Order: sequence, then C-alpha cells, then structure tokens
Amino acid sequence: ASQFRDGFEDACGYGWDSHVPAFDWPTLIANKDKEIDRLNGIYIGMLDKAGVTLVHGHGRLVDRHTVEVAGRRYTARRILIATGGWPVLPQVPGIDHAVTSNEALHLGHLPHSILIIGGGYIAVEFASIFRGMGVDVTLMIRGEELLNGFDDDIRVALAQEMRKRGIQR
Repeated sequence: ASQFRDGFEDACGYGWDSHVPAFDWPTLIANKDKEIDRLNGIYIGMLDKAGVTLVHGHGRLVDRHTVEVAGRRYTARRILIATGGWPVLPQVPGIDHAVTSNEALHLGHLPHSILIIGGGYIAVEFASIFRGMGVDVTLMIRGEELLNGFDDDIRVALAQEMRKRGIQR
C-alpha cells in the first residue's frame, strides 16, 4: 500500500493529474486481515493434505520423538515446533503508550507521526511502510547505522535513501 503514494506523485511528470487519492487505513487493515486468513487457510490445507497434525498450545519436549502439550503426549518420527516470535518491551516509564510490530497494522487509525525505536529490518520495514503512507516518521537507533550485521555499503545507502524520503533519525 505504501508504494502507491510515490507512484501517484511521480505520475504528474508523465502527464497524469497530480492529485493523490485519499488513503483509507481501515480498508487496508480489513483487506490485509482477509488476505492473511486466506493464506492461512491454504497453508493449513496443505499441511492437512500432507498428513500433518497441528497441535496448538504450550508444550515441552519429552524426548527425541515425543512432545507434551496441555498434558497430552504426541509421538512422531518428526516433530516441528513453530514457536514464532514476540517483541519484548522494556519496563520503562511510558511503555504503556508503545505498540510493537505485532500491533502496528491493527491500529484504529493511521497516525500523523510515529517514533520507531530500533534499526533492525522490521523497524526499517515499518518506517518505510508508514512513511510511504504519509506518516511523519522518526527512527531512533543506538548505533551509527541501520541493520547492524548487514553489508556496510547497503546499510549506508539505505540510510541515505530513507533520509531522502523524509524519515528522520
């Protein structure tokens, strides 16, 4: 969704009316949720056809071929544990006003401005998404450049391009 704003703005140089259409955040979020549900249905169907048994809940490995979930044991030749991930928020004053990447695309409205803390790929992605939708974005990182551990030339070039797009640091 965020890439279209630039396209509309660039179109005036090619003879198109330079009017940027209004963006409707609730429509984006509803359609995103619908697409995620559709894709999850496909993935679950593929796993089901392959004979995979999905077990949801907190579990523990008993041995190489046994996992226990909610007091029930499951034994199989192969066990895949898909733990997922969850952002960790520091216990600092005001943290109750923060949202993580898990909630960012569930906000009730598109914010006018946003401060994103972090310089990893998820922070960079969300900074670019929100800026592309017209949000004033400030990215706060603790190091000199974004994407610690990535190629230095790419890190520097990306930071320059993000500044050109109006993402503050």
